[in-house]
Amino acid sequence: MASDLRGSSPLGKRRRSEPDINFHSNARGMTLSPATSASSSRPRLFPDGRRILPSLRGDGIAADTLRARRRAMDATLGSFRYSSKLRAHKSCINALAFSKGEGRWLASGGDDRTVLLWDMHEDEEERKPRARLRGHRSNIFTLSFNASNTHIYSGANDDIVTRYDLSRLDNSGARAIVGAPDNVFLDQEGAIHSVSAHPYNDNTFLSASEDGLIRFEDCREAASTKGWITNNASFSDVKWHPTDGNLFISTDQRGRVTLHDARHAFKSTPTTRIEATVISYVTTLSIALGNDIEAITGPEASSVSFTNAGNLFAVEFLLYGPVIYSLSDPFPVLTLSGNTLPSGDPTPQGQRSYTNKCTTKHGGFGGDEHGSLYYGTGSDDFRGYCWKIPPLQTLLHKRHEIEPSSWKTRSNISMAFAKSKTSTKHLPERILTPSYRLEGHKSIVNSVLFHPTQPMIATSGIERFVRLFTHFPTKPGQEPIKPSETRELPAREDPTIVSRALRGEITTETEFSDDDGAVAEDQEDMETIHLFDQLLRQEEADLDYAHNLEGLRWRLVHDSSSEDDDGDEEEEEDEDDDEADQLAEAIDMEEEERCASADDMLQGVVDDESDNADMDWEDAAALLPHLDRQERG
Repeated sequence: MASDLRGSSPLGKRRRSEPDINFHSNARGMTLSPATSASSSRPRLFPDGRRILPSLRGDGIAADTLRARRRAMDATLGSFRYSSKLRAHKSCINALAFSKGEGRWLASGGDDRTVLLWDMHEDEEERKPRARLRGHRSNIFTLSFNASNTHIYSGANDDIVTRYDLSRLDNSGARAIVGAPDNVFLDQEGAIHSVSAHPYNDNTFLSASEDGLIRFEDCREAASTKGWITNNASFSDVKWHPTDGNLFISTDQRGRVTLHDARHAFKSTPTTRIEATVISYVTTLSIALGNDIEAITGPEASSVSFTNAGNLFAVEFLLYGPVIYSLSDPFPVLTLSGNTLPSGDPTPQGQRSYTNKCTTKHGGFGGDEHGSLYYGTGSDDFRGYCWKIPPLQTLLHKRHEIEPSSWKTRSNISMAFAKSKTSTKHLPERILTPSYRLEGHKSIVNSVLFHPTQPMIATSGIERFVRLFTHFPTKPGQEPIKPSETRELPAREDPTIVSRALRGEITTETEFSDDDGAVAEDQEDMETIHLFDQLLRQEEADLDYAHNLEGLRWRLVHDSSSEDDDGDEEEEEDEDDDEADQLAEAIDMEEEERCASADDMLQGVVDDESDNADMDWEDAAALLPHLDRQERG
């Protein structure tokens, strides 16, 4: 279950998975040059033989045709208002993956410890699982097809990776196969947060686990493990680059995002994450508080996903949101939020908007890097969110660099990416308005994945079924989903439900046989949904800076101006206890005065020694709505 809860408990450990799914559009077709010569029946060529494609910025029939195709693609991707369900799971669904290439197969796995395979070529009315793959003893967190789709890997909370042979699926007939793994990898000593199959080699894969190890495995060898990367924190995700079989990216629970080269990372002896680093991406944020005061903080990185070509990738950050990077640039080029409606209007009063507080989210890219590129992810407000991504050159042009001397003197509270307090601040473009929202869910949405070839989006989360969104009806009489069909978080509370779940009195798995009808499968597990309702309320109460000043409690630590914080792996917090206590007293005094605004509260915690303050990320996250309101204003 949700398996997205922080820490270890009977409820499961946090899920870490992010299948790399991309959507190819046909909006980039070859069109004729508008040349009027007799040779205009075929595209003109450069002297070296390269074709000259018409420019979207130009005039003429060809350019107009390209613009029309782009507008048609945008209209398609902006109208996923029809939804159907894939019903067969008995509990929360933690992982989704489409097969490589045309995306015929969809794999789903979750708390019922079963991987289900769905045939996307089948008619929707007849679509049932073609295979039920079993072998795990705990919640499944991650899935990955190999390059030829002959096998699928799964990782789970039981510390093992399994591999299943899919060669029998095409001849399996109408009844679903119940399959066992043909290989089990037992070297891990912690929950498997991510598995990533190699983009070309069918027999190799990477795994990232809670024990702080990335393993490179070759299934052809008797002793399969060929290399390790060690870390002083749990790895939260690992992904091979989609086109370069040597490069891969890792994320960890300290917020570090790292590019590696397998040729240097995996040796006969274990390699540290620092030794295996090609690029260390900047994920720490500098917060300018005014009055020459600055704090350094950083969110936890939970998952990563590539575009189809691998030029861009997105990182999901807890209590922040998706951040887009260019592969060769250590600083981000774009951050995403969803605090306004797709129309640009403010979110109606009382309606929740995009948040990422309670569970680990993972998303994916869809569309085309040269035209209509989108990124989608889930949200705690029971919706999926998708944004159109501007071209890279546009994002680089809009990114601002600010010198440290002028950063701390800004009059408004500001947040930018920086390596340290003494380094240049980078302020990437921020998109506040999503292109569209995926409506109709009853609880948290954790996964949003674009189909690689069809105009379809798959979502999953706390509910026991996969939702498939399309821009057209898939069965007679199907009505589009209305925003009002999305369930809102109710005001009523049940403070005992979390403790009952921790004692094992609540199960997230509903027992019914595989042959039971759709009525049983479609029943909503409201007890699980109510459990996550309560977890959401607790998270929002902790981060509600407007009503709870404890949400702005600071923590003082030593400021390091070095570009890499790994030289001192253990944080030295005890030395700063006295200063932290002084700030806590200042906050308590402000609480008595009941300051009404974030600016007033921040002024209340400032003292002579605050120049070297660093902020807990949960404290900093409380400022994000304030910053977004400033930007909209």
